[in-house]
Amino acid sequence: MLPDPSAWTRRLVALRSLLRHPRLALSLASVRLSGKRVRARQGFAALLGLDHHALWRSDGDTSSFGGGSASGNAETVFLIHTAPGHTLAAGAGSRIAAAFASDPDLQALYGDALASFPDGSILPLLRPAFDPDYLLAVDYIGPVIALRRTGLVPIELPDDASPTFAAECLLRTADRFGSGAIRHLPQFLSQWSVGAGGEGSSSHRSARLALVEKRGLTARIDEHGVITVLRPLPEQRPLVSLIVPTRDRLDLLRPCLDSLRRATDWPACEILICDNDSAEVETLAYLRDLTEQGIARIVACPGPFNFAAMNNAAAAAARGRLLAFVNNDVEAFAPDWLELMCREAMRPDVGAVGARLLDGEGRIQHGGVVLGPGGLVTHGHRFFPGDALGYLSALRATREVSAVTAACLVVEAEKFRAVGGFDAETFPVDFNDVDLCLRLRQAGFRTLYVGGAVLHHREAASRRRSAETQSRHRREVEAFRRRWGPLLAQDPHYHPGFDPDLGTYARLR
Repeated sequence: MLPDPSAWTRRLVALRSLLRHPRLALSLASVRLSGKRVRARQGFAALLGLDHHALWRSDGDTSSFGGGSASGNAETVFLIHTAPGHTLAAGAGSRIAAAFASDPDLQALYGDALASFPDGSILPLLRPAFDPDYLLAVDYIGPVIALRRTGLVPIELPDDASPTFAAECLLRTADRFGSGAIRHLPQFLSQWSVGAGGEGSSSHRSARLALVEKRGLTARIDEHGVITVLRPLPEQRPLVSLIVPTRDRLDLLRPCLDSLRRATDWPACEILICDNDSAEVETLAYLRDLTEQGIARIVACPGPFNFAAMNNAAAAAARGRLLAFVNNDVEAFAPDWLELMCREAMRPDVGAVGARLLDGEGRIQHGGVVLGPGGLVTHGHRFFPGDALGYLSALRATREVSAVTAACLVVEAEKFRAVGGFDAETFPVDFNDVDLCLRLRQAGFRTLYVGGAVLHHREAASRRRSAETQSRHRREVEAFRRRWGPLLAQDPHYHPGFDPDLGTYARLR
């Protein structure tokens, strides 16, 4: 998360981008001068890319973070665990006491922190809702937690000197009482003076890896300290149905299918192509050749373009235990992408599983779907560098999100069919993937983003805009807001302290 590259480097990169796209730059400047501030900021973000530099503050620039008045805590219904280098913020005790008093089912609580560095810079650590998968991958919560005393009785406490004491307590509390008994309080409760050892030291990483292994799980840790838990697979790998919708665009379809066959190490796959009235001679010859060689099955999907209906038709014809929906403008290059996604999708409580997708310029195109920014939905970390770790390493971790894109989505066929598949009538083109994830959540299945599964995605490369498509899009926007409007107020996996109008994780509110 260190502010790198330097401000001057960022300015030079921005200047090069503006010079390469002078018309677009002038158009965006005109939009800004006309008073459309949010639209201009979003346009410049798409042109120039994003990073975390705007989140950093100097020592004297923290008044907006508040602190409250100091208050002693006379009650003894909870205890607070801290660690060397961490101090409670003024008033933290009273805020924690109020939270426990207001909710008798609350067993554990954590909040946000200010990380101060030796050079005087300060970074706010804004944490999302509790997620055991994320906590196993990244110690995103840190050591400052509050625990209800009565809740400690039925769980076996770890050694309080362990660097993973807080994480172990939270995981054991979740095992005993459920994840709903642990709450994130979106307020600054502590300050962390980051030293040389810090929480990224080798001893801390080893302790975290040991914690995962103590839970009977196999895992590996990368050079950044992000842990990938390798969920168990059946000895006989189940069949996966790779579903690819298309209409002509052989320039996209051929490299997509070639990459799926070349860069997928899952041993049992079938390919189904949803053909929406392809008419070009070369495309028809290619599809015929795929069929004759037994490489793919063609599912005819005639009529007006309906992305959701096409995928539903292929899903109905699929033989696989797992369905992998892949757009025709997606290309695989890391062979383990499907295995990593299938490991998660076969867990009983998991519904849809998504991947990290990179756009044509190598930047983040999809890092999970976030509800609310811009008043609707957006892709997490969009326009960040493709090799970025993400805020709190969120781009590399396996973690829960509200939704994922159907450009690359894996789900067990039984779960998909149990909720009725994609809603082809209400959301024929847009929002059908988000709607599917939210309906799966209603049915009790979580949606996971798998940061280790990486593919390329040239988004909307095969779609054309027209007055008709814009009208249809507006209808789907209104239908989505009617159905899911209350959820757009605040995504639990995205902190309310971020600016809701500029990408994600790039600027504070």
